[in-house]
Amino acid sequence: MKKDKKYKLKSSQEEDIKAVKTFIDNYVSRSELAQFVTYSDFYASDYYCFYALVQYENFKAKIIFNTGVLFTENCFDIKYIFENSPFEYSIYDIFNLFNIGDFNVYYYYNCYGKSFLTSAAGRLVLLTERYMADIERAGTPQYINTLENYFRQDKIMCSGENWKENLALPSEFDYSHIIYAANAGDKQKMLAGLRKKQAKNKINTIYEKRLLAYLEQGYLPGKCNELVDETEKQFASLKRKVNAAIFFGSMVLILITTAIFYALTFHGAFVPPDAYFRFAGQSIPVYEHYIFALLNGLFLFFFVKGFFSKKIIMRFANENNKVFYSRKFDKDSRENNKAIKICNRILCLFSLLVAVIFSMSVVTNIGFYDDHCKLCEGPLIISEIDYEDADIYLVESYSVSDNDKTIYGDYSEYVYVIADDESYFQLPDCKKDDGLWKTIENIVSAYDKEVKHIRSIDDIYNLYYGENE
Repeated sequence: MKKDKKYKLKSSQEEDIKAVKTFIDNYVSRSELAQFVTYSDFYASDYYCFYALVQYENFKAKIIFNTGVLFTENCFDIKYIFENSPFEYSIYDIFNLFNIGDFNVYYYYNCYGKSFLTSAAGRLVLLTERYMADIERAGTPQYINTLENYFRQDKIMCSGENWKENLALPSEFDYSHIIYAANAGDKQKMLAGLRKKQAKNKINTIYEKRLLAYLEQGYLPGKCNELVDETEKQFASLKRKVNAAIFFGSMVLILITTAIFYALTFHGAFVPPDAYFRFAGQSIPVYEHYIFALLNGLFLFFFVKGFFSKKIIMRFANENNKVFYSRKFDKDSRENNKAIKICNRILCLFSLLVAVIFSMSVVTNIGFYDDHCKLCEGPLIISEIDYEDADIYLVESYSVSDNDKTIYGDYSEYVYVIADDESYFQLPDCKKDDGLWKTIENIVSAYDKEVKHIRSIDDIYNLYYGENE
């Protein structure tokens, strides 16, 4: 017989539950209203529920902590249990019974770290004490039957005739009420949704009817997770700032190192631009190695972000928020999944590899001095060609291969090749009177060189390496 899979708590989650239990124990020991507390739990395959059953004089308050519901984690809810009723009621069922005008959302989620967990649990026990008289009154013989009838009515409208089946699920939260939590605080959005349902005659629950009337009177329900929401905003803001700092830092670092490399490698030389941008009759030089440097910086950013952004965020986080930030970061980056974590690390290392490859492309260039030129064809791969020994070629056409057939097209600009017995280098395209064109003309004139015309760069390749196969 196959054994059912059981959700395995992480050490951090065990610490979370321990913190909640300690808080409730302390509350019960100091409270004049709470008599004692018992604990139980439930393991499913993909979540875990922890229950604290606090005994008051006339009812029990069941505080529910769930490791995950839908797209949220570390969720808190509360139910109320009466001896003479088979159901567990939410605070909203009590509000429906007595038409209490409280539409705040008493449901808490994404509570990471001791301060947020105990804050959520604390708000639930304060909620219970605030409405103690109403909760006790709801369980009296005078009102319990009406409470049950309202409860059944709303459950049937929300879940159909099989609503009792859902009550057996330990992960089942009171969706008939907390479904409005996502829009809490957005009065217009909530009103629009409720009016749309009203127009279709689909407002059937007592809670929705009361909420619509409440909103139309001009009231605004509050949010439930003010503390968590504000901390999440602070986390998102800090994360954006850190990522922006890493991004601009990577770009600036790469540009500076590229500039330093060129300054050291080609000090005192004329480094021709890769192209010229024509604007308003002027030729503006374009150095593509800086564009490659920006791409290099982009991949460096992915690497640094993947390996170090969490550490940087933790370095600047408020001490009280560090646990929350750490858990939130792990959740956002889906690092709880080991396979995804490994893939993320591989992608980050791949980004570093691409950055290294781009760095090799960045350093490929040529610099012209008074009597020689320096060729840099990669990191530490440097050679020189003396003008006295140099051959200069003018490439007339570019070639394109199409189904084993070579097609030639004429260049509209000057394309030179400078070479010696060992190597050659194709220079960027240039126009007459551009800096590169003048440099070549000066070399030709000073050293009485003949500019050799060749059909395409393939001719130079064949000269050095033999015919193409």
